[in-house]
Parts: sequence; C-alpha cells; structure tokens
Amino acid sequence: MKKYIHLLSIFIFMIIQQASSQTYVSGGIYSNTTWTLANSPYITNNIVVFPNVTLTIEPGVHIEATGGIEVRQATIIAEGTTSDSIIFNANSSSFPLLNLNEAHSSKISFCSFQNASLIGLKIKMYSPADSLVVRHSAFLNNFRGTTYFDGNARIDSCHYENNSSGIVQCYIPVSNTLFKNNAIGIEVAHNSTILNCSFDSNSVAGIQLTYNNEIKNCHFTYNHIGIESQSQGAGSVIQFNTFENNNIGVKLEDEYPVNTISCNTICNNTVSFTTTRSYNSNVSYNYWCTADSAAVAASIYDGYDDVSMGLISFMPIDTLNCAAMTTGFGTITGSDPSYSIYPNPFSRQADLYFSNPQNGKAEMAIYDSSGKSVLIIRDISLGHISIERSGLAAGLYFFQLRKPNTELITGKFIISD
Repeated sequence: MKKYIHLLSIFIFMIIQQASSQTYVSGGIYSNTTWTLANSPYITNNIVVFPNVTLTIEPGVHIEATGGIEVRQATIIAEGTTSDSIIFNANSSSFPLLNLNEAHSSKISFCSFQNASLIGLKIKMYSPADSLVVRHSAFLNNFRGTTYFDGNARIDSCHYENNSSGIVQCYIPVSNTLFKNNAIGIEVAHNSTILNCSFDSNSVAGIQLTYNNEIKNCHFTYNHIGIESQSQGAGSVIQFNTFENNNIGVKLEDEYPVNTISCNTICNNTVSFTTTRSYNSNVSYNYWCTADSAAVAASIYDGYDDVSMGLISFMPIDTLNCAAMTTGFGTITGSDPSYSIYPNPFSRQADLYFSNPQNGKAEMAIYDSSGKSVLIIRDISLGHISIERSGLAAGLYFFQLRKPNTELITGKFIISD
C-alpha cells in the first residue's frame, strides 16, 4: 500500500508540474514584457499589446492561441533560430493569430504560423518610415497565411504550405520563398516584386496578379495555373521564369495586355498560354525547349481554337534560351538580388545600384542576346552607374559586373524604343 501511495504521489506531482509549466495570458499588455522559454507554452486569449509597448518572445516559445494577439501601435520582437523556432498555433475561433495593427520597429524571423481558420499574420505597419522583414518563417494549414494592408514590409526566405491562400493582397516584395500545395500561392499581387520564388503544386494558381508587378527568376511547376493575370493586369513584367509541368503555364484574363512576357522557359505544360479576353497578346522571345513553331502553337489555346478569344503571337522564338545565357565570363542565370536597376525596360538611360562599401574599382561587361560583347565599362569606383543606351538597338541585354576580389554580379535589362 505504501508503494502504491508513493507512486500515486509521483503521478500527481508530475501532473501539477506539467500544468504549472503552462502560462495563461489574456487581456492587455501595458508594459514591456518578455515571454520566456522557461514559461512556455503560453495559452493566450485575445491579447492586446498597447501603444509604445514591446512584447519580446524568446526562441523556442510555443503559443497556443484561443484568441489572437494584436500589436496595436506597438512592437513585437519574435526572433527564433534555426533550431528553436517560435510557434504560433491556433486552437479555435476565427481571428488573426498575429495582428500587426499599425505596429512599428517589429522583427519576425524563424516563426511558424499554423492552423489559423482566418489569418496567420496580418500586416499593417505604423508609417512608411517603419519597415518589417518577415524572414525564415513558415505558414502552414491556415485559411490565409499572410494578409497585407499597409506599410513598408517584405517577405523573404519563407515557406507557405497547405494554406487556402499563401499571401493575400500582396503589395510588397517577396523573395526566395516557397509556395507549395496551397490553393493559391499569392492572391491579388499588385505593385509587387516577386523574385527567386518557387510555386509548386498549387491547386488553383501559383500567382493571381492584377497590375504593375515584376515577376522574375521564379519556378512554376505542377500548378493548375502558373500565373493568372486577372482584370486590369496591365503593366507587369514577367521575365526569366520557368514554367514546366503545369496544366496551364500563363492565363491572361486582363482587359489590357501585360507589358512584357519574355525570356521565360516554357516546357511540358498541358497548355502553355491561354486567354479569356478578345485582345491579342504578344509573348515573343520566350524559350519553349523547341524551335518547332508548330509544336509551340499546339501548346497555345487562343482565337485559333475559340473565336471569342484574341490571338497570342509567340514569334520570334528565343532559340538561345536567354533565361540562361552563356557569355565570355560564364553563365548568367535569372536575377541577382544584390543589385537594383531602374527603370527596366528603358529607352534612354537606367541606373544600376550595387553594394560597394570599399569603393573598389569594378568592371561591367554588357552582351547582346547572342552573347556578343557590345560594351565594357571600366573603373567603376562607386556603388552606382548610369547605363546609357549609346546607340544600342532595342532588345535584351545581359551584364556581368566584376567587383573587387573577382566577385560577380549578373543580370539582364531590356532596351525599348
């Protein structure tokens, strides 16, 4: 009997210890507060971080939310690590797991937002002067992974999987991010720059865009639709991407033509391009993994197949694969995020900016679409150079910028008439 009582006491003690390790939090946070790993998990219900207060969450903290966390004109510092991510898990109800309501000076990295029946992360920054970069974070099994409303923000090196929509109202830059097994990877992209991202097996579309987007160096594979350009989808630049093994590579539904769709690799899609509008479209200078124009035409569904649609012109075909051009310095592939060039395309002059903190002398080589060197600029000592047209013909050009100690920056630009 004594042995039985002793074991029962140990069991009761373990239950008490387990219960005491949980921290229950609800209501307002009115002063600077830190949620520690030692007191994790945190069971939260309808938290408001009040203005000018900072909530810091330590790496490895696990948050079980029965109500959302609103950061109201306040700051949240949620920086996990590669081995100890911060987990925001929704247990019930319809609420944003984390609502940045005019938040400022916040940091979010190595976090996981999961199982939200409404929104994982809602972003509305305090002012244009405040910036937020969400890095190395996962958005899993949410209705909407991230919804953006206002402010200076960016998504980098994140992972969206098994959401109804990964990002909604995407008016911000997105880079180096995976969108997999969502219904829609990015829903309503507008004035956004999307670089070096992967869209894999999204059941409706990889990206649904409206207008004035720049989509470069992305990979679209096994989606129902790679890119769906919706109503008023004019002004977007879609270049240096790969579309392969999708049901539809690109679907044009907008009322006006997308400005530039060129230098993409388009292979092995059931339908490469299609349209629902009556306007004609031009998708010349794309690489189709074949020089057979009849084979390319067979992969396009347009007015030749349905007279209610416009015609899609794809000639001339890019037979050189400008999405991966070999030059005298080596191979140029995609877009390098370490530089910016604006405007692109340009008709007279563009400005190239790159990091050169030591003001070491750099050299820039420019090639035409055949790989022929057309211009070399030497003794570049600042992190900025103006590229003059200087009699160059309209078309696609590649450049390599050799920085001190042989570091290379590679990229592409287009000269238009």
